[in-house]
Amino acid sequence: KANDFLNENIYFLYINSAISNLSSNPNLPFPNLSNLSPFPVDVSFSPFHFDASVIDILFPLYQGAWLYLYSDVVLHELLFEVIKNNSVTHFAAFGSMLGLIAQTKEFDDVILKDLKTILTGADVPDIKVIQKWLGKGENIKIINGYGPTEGTCACAAYIIRDRDPNRRELYPIGKPLKNAKLYLVDQQNQEIYDPEIPGELLIGGTQVMAGYWNREQQSKERLVEFKGTTCYKTGDICKYLADGNLFFVGRNDNEVNVGGYRVHLNGIKQVINRFHWVENSEVVTLESKYGEKMLAAALMLANETSKDSALKQIKEHLNQELPQYMVPRQIVVMEKFPQLSSGKTDRKTLSSILERDLLASKVH
Repeated sequence: KANDFLNENIYFLYINSAISNLSSNPNLPFPNLSNLSPFPVDVSFSPFHFDASVIDILFPLYQGAWLYLYSDVVLHELLFEVIKNNSVTHFAAFGSMLGLIAQTKEFDDVILKDLKTILTGADVPDIKVIQKWLGKGENIKIINGYGPTEGTCACAAYIIRDRDPNRRELYPIGKPLKNAKLYLVDQQNQEIYDPEIPGELLIGGTQVMAGYWNREQQSKERLVEFKGTTCYKTGDICKYLADGNLFFVGRNDNEVNVGGYRVHLNGIKQVINRFHWVENSEVVTLESKYGEKMLAAALMLANETSKDSALKQIKEHLNQELPQYMVPRQIVVMEKFPQLSSGKTDRKTLSSILERDLLASKVH
């Protein structure tokens, strides 16, 4: 009876930061909390209004772990101090946060002997950052998790253990968790089974939301029946790799038309991030003074990297790796990107900054 109660009742409302209307919160059932593993000493950095706080807080407590709450800590130097001084064994942080913490001055000199597991997700993890964290102790594993708010945050995972400083390929998002069903479909809603063929990812299973609060039409658009189960249309474009793992390609709304060409912004970002001096990057579209749509990129460089030298080599790198229509016409180096309260990059503010820079430059 207890299991029936858990399976059939709504337990909480999520506020999804990607939805501007706060009344559009998904209702989510409870069972996905069974996709857990023990967290002996955990720390939560997530603001309580951020969906990942459910993972950071409920998962460790469900397993009887120690939990430190630091949702008001925003400086990456302090985040590193918290991890180091509290002998933290497990913590969760999205990719860009891991990158910021890894820029702490003492990061390279400190071994975190207690650290065992890092759960990351929400954005595409940078290879160089992941490799840095793997070197912080013995037998550290990093779980690259995938899952939107509408799927209770975690639907798939890929475990990273091996140190490989020469790796250039981005990490996959892995395979479905216990209660999740993942399907790839093409534009005709036919399921894709073969590797290297991109399609939209559908999520089914007990963890799929019941719907958007007071948004019946939006719920109907995003919740569809597929193979006898209710699935959430993620809008994420993925593909299967040869080993059966799923690889995130980009968002279907991340595709833009530039000069008549269809361009995935994530594809450009992935190429930029392969360059050894780049810590992180974002790619956006801007309008020139003539109304022409153009690509622009913002970069964060590794410490003590010469800006002028790096820009020259990065531009050469992009011209070699990408067709000309995919090479950003404007490339700007920044110390850090503007952030939302969730810690993710504030792309709207970033675009405004790049637009101002564009108007002040000779790139028109």
